[in-house]
Amino acid sequence: MDDLPMEKRMEALPQITQRKLLSIFDSIPDVKDLLIDPAIMKPLQRFTGIKALRAHGIEKIYRLEEGHVPVTNMKRVFLLCSEYPKVRQVLQQIQAELQQQEGKPLSPHLILVPGSMSHFAVEKLVEEEALCGLVTIHTLNFELMKLDQGLWSLEMPSAFRNLNVQGDITLLKPIAKALWSLQLVLGRPKLLWAQGGMATKVVQLMERFPWPKDTIKSKEGTLGSLSIVCRDIDWPSVFLTPVTYTALVDQVIGSNCGNVKFQSEAGASSAPDGIYLNSNTDQVYCHIKNLHFSSVFPYLSIKTKELQMDAAKITKASSPSEMKAFVKERLTQSAELKKSLAQHIATCEYVVEQIGSSYESIQIAETMALSGRKGVISQVEDLFGQGLLTLSQCMRLLGLLSVCGLSEDFDAVLTQFLLSHGHKHLCTVHSLGLMGLHVEEEASTSIVGRVAQVVKRRTSTIQEIDKKFKVLFPDGKEVPDKALPALHMSYVFSSSYTPVVGRIMEWMIKGEPVAQLEDALKVLPGPTMWRGSRGEYLPRPQLPVVPKTHIVFFIGGVTYAEVSALQILEALTGTKIVIATTSIISKNTLVEACSKY
Repeated sequence: MDDLPMEKRMEALPQITQRKLLSIFDSIPDVKDLLIDPAIMKPLQRFTGIKALRAHGIEKIYRLEEGHVPVTNMKRVFLLCSEYPKVRQVLQQIQAELQQQEGKPLSPHLILVPGSMSHFAVEKLVEEEALCGLVTIHTLNFELMKLDQGLWSLEMPSAFRNLNVQGDITLLKPIAKALWSLQLVLGRPKLLWAQGGMATKVVQLMERFPWPKDTIKSKEGTLGSLSIVCRDIDWPSVFLTPVTYTALVDQVIGSNCGNVKFQSEAGASSAPDGIYLNSNTDQVYCHIKNLHFSSVFPYLSIKTKELQMDAAKITKASSPSEMKAFVKERLTQSAELKKSLAQHIATCEYVVEQIGSSYESIQIAETMALSGRKGVISQVEDLFGQGLLTLSQCMRLLGLLSVCGLSEDFDAVLTQFLLSHGHKHLCTVHSLGLMGLHVEEEASTSIVGRVAQVVKRRTSTIQEIDKKFKVLFPDGKEVPDKALPALHMSYVFSSSYTPVVGRIMEWMIKGEPVAQLEDALKVLPGPTMWRGSRGEYLPRPQLPVVPKTHIVFFIGGVTYAEVSALQILEALTGTKIVIATTSIISKNTLVEACSKY
């Protein structure tokens, strides 16, 4: 196993998750029913299957929904996220079933995937529902699971809200445990970098776990660096509108565990039910995933014409042997290609239909905000007033104005936002403040007042970050060269912005002066931590990092735009970069995080 490529060795992680789940089933004797939280359905498919569940005592499988589910076995296993509404719903359902069984022995088990509730909070809720001694609680921590080539996730959708909005650090321990397991498989990295308060806490938690002797030092050639970063070091990558295919599809339609699901009531008749964002099984997607969206349809058109030419060859076959050879070699591939092309063409049409005429107006407003041009506030106010933008689009623009330091006339924009979407979203605006955004500028002439105002803002403005990292308009132009390969990471945002983590990784790979990196990191929120291959404290890193294999872990979520940028960097530098995260920041992530109370 030591000679396998890094990502191939990481495929042991889903097997570990499966083994942990099946061990819990084995600890519950006799046959049992399994009720699965819909939010866990997709992740579950990533590491186990029906056959494995059947082999370990699961007789019937149900989707966990409100209402009564017929009982076929007295032993029932509920697999769900440890979120208060869901746990309470299940406990109330168990209580109702106990009363209906009239004294018959019902043996319910809860397998909890980490969420916002700690184990102690769940036990307290069990006690409140008078179920102590009747309900058995198990915990299942997911290991990293593969979504696509070079992209791994813990599938913790609640992490964005819990960590960034509520400041709830309950999930840090399972995150640390997952990264500890990762290093047990790969060995410790030659260099560990953590940026941000929660990232450094995760490192401190990892250091408390026991380290077997053979993981003290990383195996030669396995892992060069492990970077752990908090989401709040780069908000513009969340708020800006991307131009690459996968990133735009995810922002417009949304994705769940690498699966894009179309809304039946909104989709056109030609739209597919959904597509899997998997470049290992879909060669068309492999080519277009990081392509500028405007270049995707011409590429699909060319591939369609090639497919038609292949189909014409079968009609011109001069002998049975030629026809047999075509069927054997090309027919299956042609059928798969035809299906893939149809799905992606329909997806392009659907995205264009959804973004409509507002797409260009949003990009103009974003460019004005990044460059600090006058008139951007009135431009955004007009967009809100026209009522053409979704709630998600409006919130991203509000967040962008905040990180660009454009808070002087913010009240007018907020007024228009509330008129467009309702004053119920006053709480939504407050949530942006909890994330360190939308800081109201209070007039203050005293030095103490101005200092307090600076301290109140937890995030640096984009202009402050650009002075150190040179992330704005790095190519000196606003329109990218749409020809592949992309020549710069800013390609994902029309050459207007380079993701901060991408810039830092570029410096680490190329071996930029350490003093320059240390000085730049000071403008980012939270402390910086460096560790060596034995976990020892390092006052400063030694660059460039060797070997050229890197894992970047985002606490709080990552966007597909950042994934595309890092994959472009990977291609340009000839390194191996694996992106890992708590979850993908998708279409409605920001809205759901700020609007739920």
